[in-house]
This record gives sequence, structure tokens and C-alpha cells, in this order.
Amino acid sequence: MRKGTNIISELSGFFKENDENRAIYSIMNVLNHIRINEKQIGVHKNPNCKMTIKQVFSLLVIFPFFMVKNPNNYAKSALSSMFDCHRNMLYRFMQLDNIDWRRIIYSINSQIWKTIRNKVGAEEYTGRIRTLIIDDTDLEKTGTHIEAIGKVFSHVKMKQVLGFKGLFACFSDGKTQSMIDMSLHGEEGKDKTPKRKGNRGPKPKRYNIADGSGLSLYNYVSPMLEVMFLRYAYRNENIYPHLLHALPIAGFDGTLKSRMKHTDAFENVRAKTGTVTCVSSLAGYCTAQNGHRLCFSIINQGVIHSSNARHFQDRVCNAMCQ
Repeated sequence: MRKGTNIISELSGFFKENDENRAIYSIMNVLNHIRINEKQIGVHKNPNCKMTIKQVFSLLVIFPFFMVKNPNNYAKSALSSMFDCHRNMLYRFMQLDNIDWRRIIYSINSQIWKTIRNKVGAEEYTGRIRTLIIDDTDLEKTGTHIEAIGKVFSHVKMKQVLGFKGLFACFSDGKTQSMIDMSLHGEEGKDKTPKRKGNRGPKPKRYNIADGSGLSLYNYVSPMLEVMFLRYAYRNENIYPHLLHALPIAGFDGTLKSRMKHTDAFENVRAKTGTVTCVSSLAGYCTAQNGHRLCFSIINQGVIHSSNARHFQDRVCNAMCQ
């Protein structure tokens, strides 16, 4: 598949216009009229050299029509045999912080309205009763680890449940209903002061930082301490986006350009290398196959050949990404 390939048009060619494929052909016909550019998505850098941002987005859009729930299910679906896109690439795209999903939802649905109006005719469409629907839905906890979760009041169960409150704005013309906006909310308790048992930060006796350059042999830090810093940065929206974009990508650029190629860690690891006499280290973030973002720190001491330490670090990163 080339970068200029239109996934929706390519997929339409697999189905013949007959009664058996009438439903899927109608869906593909509507999707062909939707125009989304990279400026609307809000991301200009391609996730890798194989597919563009627009192609990855188009692939995610057609997931529901082929009963694909997530990138992990995609790897086992018929779509994966049609389009060569690794599930890690889809997870990375979904984790990008600068995508304006609400703007994309509105843009797609406004184009769908225009397409439907043109197909049924402006006169018939104008005669339909149009309604704006605002609804709230309880989104209860389903997984093991969910961030920023809280207790919300369920109007269905009439009690507090652990999860989110989803607010949806939809447009209906009597026959077609489309979502134009949505947001997720959690209900805060009366006491907004975080409760802590003592000081959970790193103890000063367990580390020593002689200078900020990181080149001093009198800097003493542990992998656990670095992981604490990385975890703190991940949870801080003022730090994490800038730190992540500054870290080299495995097999792609910076000090990791020639490392971890042809492995599961390829482009799934963003980390900083560190080397002084007899010490080699690697610390940063990696994305596992289930889409979870992991922070890690590896420090090899007493190494005579730094290449041996780098090979060990690469194997560990590959194992985490599998």
C-alpha cells in the first residue's frame, strides 16, 4: 500500500453492488463523500514511513463497520490482511494528545448530513422534522486500570457508580441520528484536598545530584528514582508532551536511530541514552502491544564494552513491547 492510497476507495473495490452487499456498499458510498485532511486531524507528522496520518485515521473510522472493537482485534480481522498496518501504529495514533476529536466528530457528521440531504433531495429533506437531542449516559468501569475515574450518580440504578458521566449532543431528522459533540465528566467529592499518608516522594538520603549535566561521577540515582520521575512527568500535562517529543524514537531518529530495528520495539520506544565510564543507561517510555504506555529505566554498571549493555537494553525493550 502506497501513501497515496485512499483506504475507503480501495475497500469499496472488494464489494460488488448487489443485494447481498447492499448495506456495506451503502456505507462505503457515504464514507467516500467524507473529506478529512491532516489539518483537521491536528497532526502533521506521519506515525512512520509506511502510512500517513490520514490513512491511519481512515482505518480507525471503518472499524465499527467490520465489528472491530480495538487495534488488538484488528490484528485478527480480515481488515489486517487487506491493509498492512501494525496494531502498535494504531495505538500510537490513538494516544496522540494534540488530536481534536470533538472537532473531527463535528466535521464528519456535518458532511454526512450534506450527503444524505443531496441523496434524498433538498425538498424532501427540508420537510422532515429536525431535532437536537441532548442525553447523558453512565459509563461504568469495565477494565482493570482506568485513569481519572471517579464516582458518578447513575439515574438508572439510582446510586453512585464507579465510572464517568457521558454527555452527548445528537442531531436527528427523524430517520438518521448523528452525534455532533460529546464530553466525559466525573463528579468530585466535597473534600478536594488529596489525602496522603506521610511524604511519598523520594528520600534525599537515597540519591545525590552533584550537577545537572548528568556527566558527573558523583551523581547517584537509582532506576526506581528515574521511574518515579518519568511517572510524575507522564501524569503532568505541562511536562509530558514536551518531554515525550524530545525523546529519540527507537530505530527512527536521534541516538536510537540505529537501534531496535526489525523488532517489536521499533518506533515503540522513546527514551534517552546515558553513557559515562563503565556505565550505560536507557530511560524513557515504551508502548506495549495492548496499547499501555510503560515507563522504564535500565542502568548497567561495570561494563567494559558499552555495546554489550546496549544489546541487553534493546532486548529488554523488545520484551516489554511484545
